[in-house]
Amino acid sequence: EIDYVSVLNRNLPRDIRVIGWCPVAADFLARFSCLGREYKYLFWKRALDVSKMQKAAFKFIGEHDFRNFCKMDAANVSNYKRYITDFNISACDQRSNHDELWSMNIRGSAFLWHQVRCMAAVLFFVGQGLESPCVVDSLLDITKTPRKPQYTMAPELPLILRSCLFDGVSFMCSSDASQALIEHLKDEHHQYMLQAAIFDEALTCLSIPGTYI
Repeated sequence: EIDYVSVLNRNLPRDIRVIGWCPVAADFLARFSCLGREYKYLFWKRALDVSKMQKAAFKFIGEHDFRNFCKMDAANVSNYKRYITDFNISACDQRSNHDELWSMNIRGSAFLWHQVRCMAAVLFFVGQGLESPCVVDSLLDITKTPRKPQYTMAPELPLILRSCLFDGVSFMCSSDASQALIEHLKDEHHQYMLQAAIFDEALTCLSIPGTYI
């Protein structure tokens, strides 16, 4: 008999696929029992200075007080120190409309509410030349910047939670459920490629002078 299900997300997506399960202790909480997480944030390079963004990203590595890089949750959080183990920015080998897809790859022991989106937003300021990489040093120094400046978080759509690390948790996965999910995602990818091709055709028609519609 299953008494409860522990989940990591605060807001669950509509389409949830369960491909495995694992018995855990009664005090296990997916959010607080997690020892490490890996995130990926996708973005188009455009005119961003990625080298400056990477220089700024390196400053996040290590243990810091990230209160200036999160959505404040004073009712539930009193310790804003978190440990980032890796933060790199790399190309994804995909191009569209003369632009190149890149990604921020972040690993850490734990993250604050919307921390990744806030870090990404500041890095975009750096990439656009609106801030220098040293802005990260200033925001991590809570004696120098005791209150979070007002800035808009990066959009949520390109943010991906890739993996979570738990101690002593071994999931029993269904090969049938995994294969069904793979086929579902392949079909979704196939349909989005078709939609992209339709948009590309529309752009081609609009770029031809004298085309009748």
